[in-house]
Amino acid sequence: MSRFFKGAVSSSDSESSSGSDEEQQQQQKGRMPNVRDFAYPSDREDDEKRVVKTRFEKLKDLIKKTGNARSINDLSLVIQRFEDLKKLYTNSKTIFARQKITCPRFYVRYLVDLEEYVTELWEDKDARKKMSKANAKGLTGLRQKVRKYNKDMETEINAYKASPDPAGYESPEEEIK
Repeated sequence: MSRFFKGAVSSSDSESSSGSDEEQQQQQKGRMPNVRDFAYPSDREDDEKRVVKTRFEKLKDLIKKTGNARSINDLSLVIQRFEDLKKLYTNSKTIFARQKITCPRFYVRYLVDLEEYVTELWEDKDARKKMSKANAKGLTGLRQKVRKYNKDMETEINAYKASPDPAGYESPEEEIK
């Protein structure tokens, strides 16, 4: 019986007590699954495993996805991945500071490689003319964004350019600038 009608109907005490017992049982039944979900999280973990990636793995994964977009010459996707990467890096700065890491070397290497890639595309005027309109616009936008962002990271980039990694070198996660 709903609360609205409960106050207006004058019925015997036995009916109201049995009705309230039913309501209490329904409320308890309704609450039990919620409490059980929070009380026994291990039962849920059997269904699906939660994958927790470190910030380094997320950054490396985005860098790899950006490389795939570069290989197929999809500059709009490269811009999107670059924006995602910048956002993830800025969110990860506090975690890197706790680990006493200024900037991961693989991230700086990526920025230098991306800048070289954009410069090569920009200087090849024949290829720029053959690009689709979307890719040509994407190239100019990417060039501006990379230049602007690399100005903020200039000290790390200059340090990397002074002593670059050999080709094919993969830096460990713990390595700092």
